[in-house]
Amino acid sequence: MISSFKKPRVTDKSVEVDPDTGDFLPEFTRTSDTKRKSAQNKSSQSSFGRKKPVAEEGVITRTSDRKSLYRKAPDGPREKPAHSGKSYAVWLLSRRDYSAGILRNKLVLRGYDADEADEAMAFVTTNGYQNDERYAESLARTLSRRAGNSRLLMTMSQKKIDPATAILKLATLAPESERVIEVAAKFRKDVAAEGMTQKLQQKIYRFLAYRGFSGDSIKIAVKSLAAGQQEDESNESF
Repeated sequence: MISSFKKPRVTDKSVEVDPDTGDFLPEFTRTSDTKRKSAQNKSSQSSFGRKKPVAEEGVITRTSDRKSLYRKAPDGPREKPAHSGKSYAVWLLSRRDYSAGILRNKLVLRGYDADEADEAMAFVTTNGYQNDERYAESLARTLSRRAGNSRLLMTMSQKKIDPATAILKLATLAPESERVIEVAAKFRKDVAAEGMTQKLQQKIYRFLAYRGFSGDSIKIAVKSLAAGQQEDESNESF
């Protein structure tokens, strides 16, 4: 008797055999089962065809697990360095400038007590390593190229600069009404291509307002861009 079933290509001895015909009985499986087995086989082997080692209990295998060993306890005090607070403060200032308030906070967070932090601050200020007026002047000059007065004052407040010192340094800068024209110059190509549409005008307003320019300064910038467009059109007509 010829069976209608072909012998499946299997090597598993547990495959059932028809007792009447001696033919192998087909094993019906679902596609989802086949895919799941294939995924399990792939995950058990590395990219080079070798099996991944089985994780043992108590053995670290993930990078995230290793990182946790180096994290200090959230409520535990940080161990103070062996060198003095003066040396640490000078080392910090050698990398970048800080305001007095920010620098003192860094010393305290590093493990130095209040007296050591005050002693270190007195040392760096007396020797000219740290100066709030110099720091505020540099910060104001850098930010003035892209920010308005309100953004400058807010940033200096975040850097723990005295408000009187911040206002004094703002007075040394070019007026905001002049700086805003330079910042808004990036929209000249858009105005030349589209014209001063309401949509573009709103975009310019949002851009400048986010950077801390006042409403009056923004109006000056919009008028300057519109005037530049008219001047370009008049020059093209000749």
